Amino acid sequence: MIDIRWRLTPDSSNIRAIGWPVSGEPLMLVMVKSGKIYGYPGVTRQRAVALAYREKLWSKSIGQYFNQMIKSNFDYMEVDDAPSPQTYEELPGKDAYVRVVS
Repeated sequence: MIDIRWRLTPDSSNIRAIGWPVSGEPLMLVMVKSGKIYGYPGVTRQRAVALAYREKLWSKSIGQYFNQMIKSNFDYMEVDDAPSPQTYEELPGKDAYVRVVS
């Protein structure tokens, strides 16, 4: 099973969580409020983390940054078999990071 780190984004009006695999090929996962998960191959972990923390570090919203820097520049696919944040447990002290529960 792929180990994915998720960060919940409660302040975003459309994005529920941003995820990225701990290792392997660059891939960013975006769970929207409807529960659908979209994968963006080629998006690095660094860029995914920057998006996940966007509102805390800068004044632009996660949605604005996502639309300008990710959605308009990378292909995406709907992902049906990615483990969602609901199948994870919270990592204490990591600002809502979650990991796969074995």
